Amino acid sequence: CPAPRSCAAGVCACPAGTTLCGGACVNLQTNNANCGSCGSVCAAPRSCSAGACSCPAGTSFCGGACVNLQTNNANCGSCGSVCAAPRSCSGGACSCPAGTSFCGGACVNTQSDNANCGACGSVCSAPRSCSAGVCACPAGTTLCGGACVNTQTDNANCGACGSACPAPRSCSAGVCACPAGTTLCGGACVNTQTDGANCGSCGSVCAAPRTCSAGVCSCPAGTTLCGGACVNTKTDNANCGSCGSVCAAPRNCSAGVCSCPAGYLLCGGLCVNPVTDAANCGACGTSCGANASCQNSVCVCQGGYVKCGNACVRTQNDANNCGACGNVCPATQVCLGGNCLVSCLPFQTNCGGACVNTNNSVNNCGACGNACGPGNACAGGACVCNAPGSSKCGSKCVFTATDPNNCGACGVVCGAGKVCSAGTCQALCPSPLTSCGGACFDLQLDQQNCGSCAHACALGELCAGGTCYCTSGSALCGGVCRDLQSDRNNCGQCAKACGGAQNCIAGVCTCPGGQSACGNACRNLQTDRNNCGACGNVCPAALTCIAGACSCLPGLTHCGNSCVNTNFDRNNCGGCGVVCLATQVCQLGVCAAP
Repeated sequence: CPAPRSCAAGVCACPAGTTLCGGACVNLQTNNANCGSCGSVCAAPRSCSAGACSCPAGTSFCGGACVNLQTNNANCGSCGSVCAAPRSCSGGACSCPAGTSFCGGACVNTQSDNANCGACGSVCSAPRSCSAGVCACPAGTTLCGGACVNTQTDNANCGACGSACPAPRSCSAGVCACPAGTTLCGGACVNTQTDGANCGSCGSVCAAPRTCSAGVCSCPAGTTLCGGACVNTKTDNANCGSCGSVCAAPRNCSAGVCSCPAGYLLCGGLCVNPVTDAANCGACGTSCGANASCQNSVCVCQGGYVKCGNACVRTQNDANNCGACGNVCPATQVCLGGNCLVSCLPFQTNCGGACVNTNNSVNNCGACGNACGPGNACAGGACVCNAPGSSKCGSKCVFTATDPNNCGACGVVCGAGKVCSAGTCQALCPSPLTSCGGACFDLQLDQQNCGSCAHACALGELCAGGTCYCTSGSALCGGVCRDLQSDRNNCGQCAKACGGAQNCIAGVCTCPGGQSACGNACRNLQTDRNNCGACGNVCPAALTCIAGACSCLPGLTHCGNSCVNTNFDRNNCGGCGVVCLATQVCQLGVCAAP
């Protein structure tokens, strides 16, 4: 028996723990050529251990080869587990190269991969791209509400996210800007050339009726800006013809000129009625003088006075016009009863060549030249003060409220340069009063000083606003104040005349009681045959008007067109149309023989 075999029981046997394989005793537990059984070869680098081919420590047998499952790319972690490039096996797991991550079966750089930015599946939507693991907008844009926008031009995100530009503004250089030709005022884009609330600049308001034109507040055509208001200088009393040119009442602005009301003339700055104004009778400056009034634009001397030249005189006692105009009495004579005499009658006094009775002469009361004044009387040579507000001081009637020689009381004299106002001596008349002969008067209201000193209003006129107007209820008709409430020739309005027996009552032409107006005549509708019961209702020839109805006289009957007595009329005997025979007569309404 070849060594190491030995004969046992007649057979060459291998030592214990070995087996004869191919003529040699081998340990099937460790022999690489006969591992576990004869002929079972362990290919390198495997070795036989415990009867099995085993790979070296740290490796595993995969697909006929010993591989390191910790590093083998074809068998990573387990046999057949292949690491696809660019992954490599590390620690028994397929790993992406440094700086990359495995996402969706691929190694990607989550710092720059748009589909896996910062983490797998985190997608950067266009136009954003992945940078440093964050989805970033392109240069010059900003992420706003999930979209990349240019905050320099985006209307919804102007200058910053969410800052929207309201229409019509648009984003320019990151600022909401108004369209060309407009300006932002109070949150709105306006044209400061035409916008009335922002004319020329923001907040500059054009007050109505002005409008904005070329950036300037302009008045409407035909008007001018005066004192902040648009006025028509053709008609505006405060700006007549030009700004600040005021038309004093009662003048009105017409065609840019201050004009007096219809029927009035402008004389010396006052509007006067040339029909009645004694200082401007018929024309400016034509004065009627004393003892005369202006009537229908003509100076008319008052009762008892005669016009001689331009003056009204009493030819009964005027030494220069004694008995007739121009008849001058000699210097040593007086005029009495229209005759030049050596002396006055015993009860008369020579006052400037005129014989007057100083017992009752208002202008020479008690003595020559002692005038009692308007509204007063002379009795027994003493003034009787009847005028309202007048008082007797010495022998004269005075108004102590305005008399500078009797101011407040008789004998109280206002010194030089002072005037009497409301019974008190004052340096100047208080506004709105004016000094006239040392007395203070309101030229806007005073009847004797209306508009100017000594300018008196005529009878029936009232001073208002410095102009003599017709009193309330009256109107200027043909230059004369007429009472439109009672004047039959101017009833209710100028030139409206009441006809027939009509009277003007409360401005309406009215017939007397029991009569009615038919046309311009007053008629009794109860008895008038031509207006029976109603105006124009004419009774037939045979009828008369009784109680407003066309009827026959009592005792007669209306038959056909005639009124007949049916008691005796043979053609209407007893009734209309009942005719008696030719041989009969009608007696008490019965046809009978004669």
